[in-house]
This record gives sequence, C-alpha cells and structure tokens, in this order.
Amino acid sequence: MASTNDLSKFLDQLKPGQVSTMLMDMLPDTITYIKDVSGAYLHVNRAFTETMRMEVSEIAGKTDLDLYGAELAETYMQDDFQVCSTEIAILEKAELVTYRPGIVRWYITSKIPLRDRVAKRLNAVASEYEQGWAGRVTQEAGIRLSRALRGVEELRTLDGTVLRSGEARRLASVSTPTRDVYMTPAQLIRKDRDQLVYGPMDLLRAVLAEGEKGLSLQRYKGLGEMNPEQLWETTLDPEARTLLQVTADDLAEADDIFTKLMGDVVEPRREFIQQNALNVEHLDA
Repeated sequence: MASTNDLSKFLDQLKPGQVSTMLMDMLPDTITYIKDVSGAYLHVNRAFTETMRMEVSEIAGKTDLDLYGAELAETYMQDDFQVCSTEIAILEKAELVTYRPGIVRWYITSKIPLRDRVAKRLNAVASEYEQGWAGRVTQEAGIRLSRALRGVEELRTLDGTVLRSGEARRLASVSTPTRDVYMTPAQLIRKDRDQLVYGPMDLLRAVLAEGEKGLSLQRYKGLGEMNPEQLWETTLDPEARTLLQVTADDLAEADDIFTKLMGDVVEPRREFIQQNALNVEHLDA
C-alpha cells in the first residue's frame, strides 16, 4: 500500500496528459476517450484500442467519420456538438456502435464537457493584458473564439469543414506528441537564466538565438556589396565554397521558362505560378 504523500509525489512527476491516460487504462471494461471540439480523438484507453483492433497512433487525430459509418458518425457528432455548445453532459444514453462488419453492440454512453483547450492555449501564449479568450462550438462543428480587449470584442472563427479536412487531421496527428508537453509553458534552463517556451518554434528560436551570441550577421543583396576579404571568405575560397553545375537538356524549353519567369511580360509568369503553386514543396523565401 502506498501512502497519500507517495501517491502525490508520483502524480506530480507525471507529464501533462499521463494522469488522464493512466486513469483511463485502469478501466478495462469501460471504453473511454477524450476528443477536442473538432471531434478529433486526443486520448483513448486500452479498452478502446482492443475493441477497435487498432493502435493508439492509428486513432489519434481521427474523427468518427474515419472510424464508423457516415450515419452513426453523424449521430455521434450531433451529440458532441450538443455537449460542447451547451456544456451540459449527456449521461447514460443507450447507443448502438458498429465496430466492424458483423460486430454490433449496444453501450450505455456518457459524454462530459471538458475545458476548451484551444482558448486555454491562446491564453497561455498571450501576454497578461492580451488574455481573456473563450471558445465554443459553432453550428457547423467549428470553433468560435472571442475575447474582449480594451472594450472591443474580437472574434475568430475556425471553420468546421476545414477542421475535419485531411490536411487538418494530418496536422493534428503530427502535433499530438507535443500537444500535452506545451499545454502549459515549458522552461528552457541555461546557466544564468531560464526562459518560458510555449511551443516547438519558440524552442527552436531560443536555441538559435543562443547559438548566434557573439556572432555578427550581415546580409547583402549581391556579391558586389562585399569587401574583398568578405567575398573571399564566403564565396571564392576553394576550401570553403560549394559549386553547383546546372545543365539544360532542352535549350529551347530552358529559354522559354527563363523568359516566362524573368521576362518583362507579366501574364505568362502569373499563369505559370497559378498552374504550379500547389506542386511546390521547397520554396526559397
């Protein structure tokens, strides 16, 4: 038997989200999950994964539309909307669930609203005088965020269709590993000071800034603006420079592309950009 103090110390050592996951897994006969306001699964317990015969990584970020038929998913989503919009729990509702072809079961379901994670996240990254965000679910299962700042109400709406899109689900699955880590500000601790970090980009900027200390960075529009010693150090020194050779198999096509992109006529360049914008993977900004 563990004492209350031992249990408190153990819980304090757990990362955000581990407590809820641990408690959920201690209910072997109860399917338990946590969704965000867009309907994406954030946490599921072991009973859920065993019933679905899927791994947690296969479920995280997905919605009911991904796991069930459209008719059942629509019913579940309507219940989710009711709970989130009214903040009133649905308790002990008889619900039909089809997991796989031929596997149909009745469950007694309860859905309980939790605090809005999106608004909480916005308030966490905002300065003290820029906080006050509150969120609610829209009729289209989107998110409506609002705050009153200096007597003026500011509104932001995240479209429900966009939140359920393939791109949004992929983004949710990518962010899942760090979502709980940065739900509260993390700390980057160095020898003489510490700094609050609100997300992966904050951490990257802080590390880069630390690495640039003592360095002098200069930027030039062209090589002709450099002093001779700078030009040698950055570009001409054979021990440090990198030379890339560009070959053109079709001179006529290369000339045509060069004329479109660099020529005086704007319309061909605009058409080229419109036709190829969605295919770009690496764009040098």
